[in-house]
Amino acid sequence: MKKELIRNKRSSTDSLTSSHSPFSDDSGSANSPADPLANFQPYHRDLITELMNAKSIFNDEAQMKIVTHCKTIAEVFVHSAAYIRNIIKFCKSIESFKSLNQKDQLVLLKEFFIDHQAIHFSFVYNRESDGISMKMMNRDNEAVFIKLSIFYQWSKINVESIFRQFLQIMSYEMENDQHIRNLLIAIQLFKAQENISNPELIRYHHYVYRYLLKRYLYNKYDNNFEKAEKKFEIFMTCFEELITIKELSSKIYSDVNSQINSRQALDVLNEILILDD
Repeated sequence: MKKELIRNKRSSTDSLTSSHSPFSDDSGSANSPADPLANFQPYHRDLITELMNAKSIFNDEAQMKIVTHCKTIAEVFVHSAAYIRNIIKFCKSIESFKSLNQKDQLVLLKEFFIDHQAIHFSFVYNRESDGISMKMMNRDNEAVFIKLSIFYQWSKINVESIFRQFLQIMSYEMENDQHIRNLLIAIQLFKAQENISNPELIRYHHYVYRYLLKRYLYNKYDNNFEKAEKKFEIFMTCFEELITIKELSSKIYSDVNSQINSRQALDVLNEILILDD
């Protein structure tokens, strides 16, 4: 049954790109509307709407009042507790993710934390202040500001400049468009990983979201295929750089683990390293 489902889904995905244009016109219309979502088939539009609804669990930190600044990495992890749990809730709000078995869900979650963090931070990154704002625990509409340097102040590994460049490029290229952000997040969530029991289904979801992002960019830029493709390739190049950032960040978390004295912060850090609910 699963193989038949995947086979049917794949044929459906293949048909998406078989029409006259670089990306099929879901509605059959040759003209791109002012609303990039207007030409999507209902099913594809529902997938994008689902991401928007799932991501709404994260507050808009950019609109919150900054009431304090983090001074240590331990403070960052304390404020990250709700953020980590929200990542899990976000994933479990997506039907494609819920359709996976628990083992595959956990494998994806463990790999997804830094991916989500990097894309989310890019979206709220303040270039002038060189940092990001994060909602304070148990405080409505109040945020703590975190300078980028805080993340790496105790590490011997110099990844700060690499991460800053990533944030700056991603922040600029996303153009403050939540749909672009959400589709990028979904692409990174459904990545092929080792020890996955159903890689074909995960690969299918990955390519569906890749297609949706390409199609969205194509619509957004008035059917300008070259501009849409260039934008998409920039994002994919950033994701290649993110692999290096993730490898270095994992080592940093291990370094920090031995230096944090706060029990509360250590509990949050261990939740990052394990990322299990």
